[in-house]
Amino acid sequence: MILYKVSISNTQDILSALDQPSPSNYLINITDAELNPSSSQDNLLIDLSSNNFPSGFSPQEVIDKGEVTKKVQKDDNNLFYVTFQNQKFYLQSQEAIEATQTSIQNSVKEIFRFYINPIRVTPTYKKIINQIRTRGGWEIQHWGNDLTDLRVDCITGGMNYRTDTKGNSDALEKSESIMNSHAWKKVTELRTIYEQDHQARNKTVTSLLGLTYYDAFYVGYFTDFNGPVADADKPYIMTFSFTFKVQETVYQNSKNTLLNSIGS
Repeated sequence: MILYKVSISNTQDILSALDQPSPSNYLINITDAELNPSSSQDNLLIDLSSNNFPSGFSPQEVIDKGEVTKKVQKDDNNLFYVTFQNQKFYLQSQEAIEATQTSIQNSVKEIFRFYINPIRVTPTYKKIINQIRTRGGWEIQHWGNDLTDLRVDCITGGMNYRTDTKGNSDALEKSESIMNSHAWKKVTELRTIYEQDHQARNKTVTSLLGLTYYDAFYVGYFTDFNGPVADADKPYIMTFSFTFKVQETVYQNSKNTLLNSIGS
């Protein structure tokens, strides 16, 4: 697992380049790069299957035939689209996606690498629901999904070893404190990142943190940090944990290479 620093402007770039702007009218797993460049503007055709439509939005024509060939048109903003039953489905620009990805890859900065991966990552999903008691009964207000929490439980490496600049490890001397160990320094480094995250009050936030986990890149911030916790039965091993509040989520798909480029 790797922690990144992402500027607010780059966060918006990530969302616009990798997320579908509107799940109901953007094709997926396909871009304008699929078009035949030798074809005339009036003869642009593309083959589409149900895999190119967001779940629940596949036109009946595609469901019945499995695959259809449609004529591609351009709107007033020079965006490519196809039409099914008077509904427009747009193709994303592959050139724009690649340009934005290059910009993101050059500016998303790795700030911390877990040399021992967390022992447990627990995503918590919640709904925003207001309950109001009235004379006539309960009034329930539903406001959709709340921000996701990632609870990350970690364990340190052995705190009886130090590591030099070349990555070589040596056992600590008996007279040395565990605070001289590489493991202690890594925990301290992460805690410092936590303390510096959003520490300035009443100032415009210029960056957020990014965290990779499986098929997603999570952008958000810390809400708490616990530890390191000492255990008398394991004097050279400590545990610590933190909660990462997810403000935005970008999922991987076959056309988006950002997650592969920045690591996991």
